[in-house]
Amino acid sequence: MKTNEIIKQISFEDLQKFVIAYAKQDVQFETSIKEKFAPATDDSWLDRIMDRFDDIIDDFSDNGYIHYRSAFGFECEMSELFERLKKNKNFACSKRALETICFFTEGLGDLSIDDSNGTMTVLMDKLKDLWNRTLKEANEDTLTEAREWIEQELFKKRLWMAEDLLYEIYEKRFNTAEDLIAKIKFFDKQIKNEAKEESDFIKQLHIGQWVCERATVMKKLKKKNEEIKAYLNKYAEYDEPAYMLFDILHKEKDFHAAEECLLKLNNLPKHKNRFNSKAEEKLKEMYLESRQIKKYKSALKNLIVKDNSMDSYKEYKNFLKTDEWPSALRELLDSIKDLDFKMQILAYEKMVDELYKAFCKAKDASRYDYNTFQLFQEFGKDLCPKYESEIVVMLAQYFNKAIVTANDRKAYREIVHQMKILFHYNGGTECIQKLKADWSIQYKKRPALIDELKKM
Repeated sequence: MKTNEIIKQISFEDLQKFVIAYAKQDVQFETSIKEKFAPATDDSWLDRIMDRFDDIIDDFSDNGYIHYRSAFGFECEMSELFERLKKNKNFACSKRALETICFFTEGLGDLSIDDSNGTMTVLMDKLKDLWNRTLKEANEDTLTEAREWIEQELFKKRLWMAEDLLYEIYEKRFNTAEDLIAKIKFFDKQIKNEAKEESDFIKQLHIGQWVCERATVMKKLKKKNEEIKAYLNKYAEYDEPAYMLFDILHKEKDFHAAEECLLKLNNLPKHKNRFNSKAEEKLKEMYLESRQIKKYKSALKNLIVKDNSMDSYKEYKNFLKTDEWPSALRELLDSIKDLDFKMQILAYEKMVDELYKAFCKAKDASRYDYNTFQLFQEFGKDLCPKYESEIVVMLAQYFNKAIVTANDRKAYREIVHQMKILFHYNGGTECIQKLKADWSIQYKKRPALIDELKKM
């Protein structure tokens, strides 16, 4: 007899008695009943939910750490718990909803876990859904409480796993005039605190971020551009505020001030020995718009020579007149120090003789076998048909050298797999047959190698 048929035969009183008795014995069953049927004013079932949250962490932790092998099971159990809350119509309206998601955020935010399989990304997305549902239903007081809690946790920097989630919620969900004014104060506090950091890298990263966040809030508060520019200018030694200031000046078509902003940034000691490609890219676009052609060309050449930018190379070539290009190309090739990038250009321009010389130089300079093979993969076909026979000879030399140091089946299999590249060259098939014949005699005491060669 089916379960639903049995239940239909039970009287209401008997069924009610059974449910009450069973709920007293089974906590999980009791919690499920409260989740489903308790009035919105009764949120005692959330205590059980939070207990379950702690239990899941305890169940999958090994001395406080969740290992890789346990992570998927942990994700499934936690996802199921979050799904229960998502399905509950009363949760988001509950007075304790904020308390619950703050509890979850604290628990996951400083969790010790091997996250190689992306468990935390999945769980943070589900937690974000709960945050958004709760804040959507929250009254003004609860929203203020939520904002203040997030500010407090961001300032403490202890919930490192949940920082991105909290930043996103803080940025998107709190945008009343009162919220924005509070954010200004919070950002000022953060900037002052970050200034105490000893690490210049941390200062550069965090202060720049907070300054830009504050400037964005100033825009939302309808502050005048002059006030925003003056504020950003105070922090123009940091990259991101300088870029933000540049964008405002560029939009206003104050090209001189915009240029001065980024040139000052590039002249700072931190950029003296490190090419600032982002700044150069921004200047390039502005020079083109303002028809400062000489500076535009100079910026393009800098991006090509110092940043190895193939896109800038193509842009530069398309911009120049046909009769200007040969001398400009020679100037670029003489200036480029990176041999691999120079070879990319030579291949693009089909300058086969120069490419062959550069290829041989790069091959001889390569310290590792995998780098040498990458050269054949990337540029071998560009040298054909003129240097096809030379490539086949060099590949044979490469494989004869590689097989000497190979000492297990995995290494043999990799070499045999690489040898298939020879099929793409005239004379390559014959080269493979010769290598197989030679190795079958020379390395006849390596059965694993002979076996792999037979599979080819």
